[in-house]
Amino acid sequence: MRRWVGAGSLALLVGLASGCALTAPPRSVSAEPPAQWFAPLPATGTAAGAALPHDGRAAALSDWWAAQGDPLLSELMAAAQAVSPTVAAARSRIEQARAAQVASGAGLRPTLDAQAAISRSRSQPTGPGGAPVISLAQLGLQTAWEIDVFGRNRAGLDAASSRQLAKL
Repeated sequence: MRRWVGAGSLALLVGLASGCALTAPPRSVSAEPPAQWFAPLPATGTAAGAALPHDGRAAALSDWWAAQGDPLLSELMAAAQAVSPTVAAARSRIEQARAAQVASGAGLRPTLDAQAAISRSRSQPTGPGGAPVISLAQLGLQTAWEIDVFGRNRAGLDAASSRQLAKL
């Protein structure tokens, strides 16, 4: 009877410990790219947007996508235009994603903190010669490293890397 209780307890502990295990998301997802790009390139020597189907204007571009007959595509294009209407805005979002990736990766590395303090004081005079000046200097170093047992920091870094790649 004791043997069954011990085996049952061991199985329960193994079951509880396996509940803490994490599975990583897939590294890549297959997506079929189109065989070719269908928008015509502008002819050399013409105005910048003259040869494009939307004449280089954002309003005409949304009308052109709507004319393709795919409401999801029109919605995605409107969302992309709202999020990054200019190249500068897109570049800013890419830089923010890179900074978030660096910050997420910092959680996996050890840290080193340093402190320094100097103080100078004079206590109350107790005799005819006055009080001596007292100088006090302190230095300190502190290190820390969080072991990523459950993979939270690694998953955060992977998510930040994926967001950064999605911005490109």
